[in-house]
Parts: sequence; structure tokens; C-alpha cells
Amino acid sequence: MAHSFADLALAVVASYTGRDPTFAARVDFWVNFFQNKDITTITTDDVEDGIDALVKRGKIKVSTTAQGVTKTLTGQPLSPATVNRHVACLGTVFKELRRRRLLPRGFASPMRGVSRMEEGPGRTVSVTLDDVKRLIAACRVSRNVSSQHSWQWLVLPAGAAER
Repeated sequence: MAHSFADLALAVVASYTGRDPTFAARVDFWVNFFQNKDITTITTDDVEDGIDALVKRGKIKVSTTAQGVTKTLTGQPLSPATVNRHVACLGTVFKELRRRRLLPRGFASPMRGVSRMEEGPGRTVSVTLDDVKRLIAACRVSRNVSSQHSWQWLVLPAGAAER
């Protein structure tokens, strides 16, 4: 029995309990790309074509108004990290479907062989002693119990470095 990608992916989204609040929106891209294609016929080349389409589409600005949600293309490129997060969400869909035994037993994931985009080195933030003092003071007056104790984890390594 053939199952469409859209049906199975939306089932995964409906039961998703992970920490990524944008998971559904990222999977929505793949649902729109693959639509009702039989999930067992999706290949690595199809995934690569989807990545190319995502990069070509670029950034989308989402606006919420009284009339509803509007999505507007900005013409700006997506960062490599954003593209990689979309690919990771697709991988999560296939992993969850395999875990729930909704894929045939011998099914080879099309995510095998999909390359990730090269990401930048990130950013380095320098923290001054005044920054640390302000953070500790903010933690001390916070009503959040976990932040009252977390300043100790910040101070211990900083204090050890001064010795």
C-alpha cells in the first residue's frame, strides 16, 4: 500500500514532542515539495533537488495580522545553518517513521548520502569582568530559582581562570 509523504509527515508533526518550535514550519516546506509522492520512491537525488529548491526560494518573512498569516519572499538567501536545519527536520521525519514501523522493513533512507552545507565558524563573544558582575547581580535579584543557582557555574570557571 502506497503512502504519500504528506500524510506520513503530517502524522509525525502532529505527534512531535521535541524542543524545536519551528519543526512544523520546516517540515511544511518538505510537504509542499514532495506533496503526495509515494514515500518509498523518494531518493537522495529528490532530497538534493529539494535542498536546491529551498536555497533558490530564499528567506520568507511571516506576518500575522487580523486577516491571517501571510508569507512573503524577501529575496535574501538562507544561511547554510538554516538549510541544514531543514535537512535535519526531514531526517527526523524519516527516523520517526522508521521507529513507528510505518516504512517497509528494507527501506533505505534517502537521507543517506545527503551532504550538509558548510557553516561559518560562528561568533566569539568576549566577556569582560564588568559583564560577569552585572550577570551575577541580575541572577541574585531574579525570582527564577534556577538562575539564582546558575551564577555559581559561571563564577567557578571564571574564578579558576584568575588564579
